[in-house]
Amino acid sequence: MSTPAEELVSLITGQHGRIKTLMTDVAMASDAERPAAFERFRRYLAVHEAAEQTLLHPQGLVEFADDNVSQRRITEEQDAAAVIATLETMRSAGDFKVQFGLLQEAVTHHAEAEEHEELPRLVAALPEDVIAKVLDGFARVELWTDDIADSPLAGATTFTAMVTQSMTAFADSTPES
Repeated sequence: MSTPAEELVSLITGQHGRIKTLMTDVAMASDAERPAAFERFRRYLAVHEAAEQTLLHPQGLVEFADDNVSQRRITEEQDAAAVIATLETMRSAGDFKVQFGLLQEAVTHHAEAEEHEELPRLVAALPEDVIAKVLDGFARVELWTDDIADSPLAGATTFTAMVTQSMTAFADSTPES
């Protein structure tokens, strides 16, 4: 039987795997298929990043106040959000492919840094009840991404709005410590 810490690491690593698959789908899509593939990627990444920004990184900012490992992850997420905002308005397929390729590289690096730098330190430092709350929140990512009608993504048209609405939903649905 696995511990909540092991389950959390497995869940987040699995979500990173799905993000990588969704990015590959966008990169490999034809011009006609690309908008739908980008939308699936955008929705999933928005909810996942909102979970990290609401449930994970704040814990790291407290636990590692003397180190900027969590702050670096937050900055990387802000940079990625800016690139996605640009991609949302791009009309040239060639420009989109170039910018998306750079985003793909940055998101992959970001996920690896979380998995190897931030997450191991957090699960070692956090009490089991906090880990259980974080795990519960990350478990909602799939549900909120796959069922748009019953998710915080309803009505959101930009990546920024998707992240903001999801962060609010995570904050509203996570019991206080």
